[in-house]
Amino acid sequence: MKDKLIENAPIGSKAFCQENGWMCKDLFVNWLKHFVHYTRTSKDNKALLLLDGCNCVLFSCALHSSCPAFGCWIFCTPPQTYYGQEIQSWLKQNPGRVVSQIQVAGLFTKAYLKAATRANAVHAYAKTGKQ
Repeated sequence: MKDKLIENAPIGSKAFCQENGWMCKDLFVNWLKHFVHYTRTSKDNKALLLLDGCNCVLFSCALHSSCPAFGCWIFCTPPQTYYGQEIQSWLKQNPGRVVSQIQVAGLFTKAYLKAATRANAVHAYAKTGKQ
């Protein structure tokens, strides 16, 4: 079942999920430890982690205590429309089915490839008002 859970994900991907499909602080901290292990972040080798559409209030306790030790700066953004578009497209192509945890990686990958453009990064940074 583990392989099906992360169908169409890049090699070496690892899935963290709950039965209800929602994220919780403990699950996020476990994922963050996995991220830190593979990116080798530390106090001397910091990383910026961009979280798209997450509930940052939910994670504030976990992030406040964990991230400085892990060498991570975390930036939360509002949800992307591309992921919603990929879900709608998948649902139209698969009438009568529902998106489950099995399809998430493949749908996210398609949405990410649409969203992760230089133009989007420049535009998002410009909206911060920083120069």
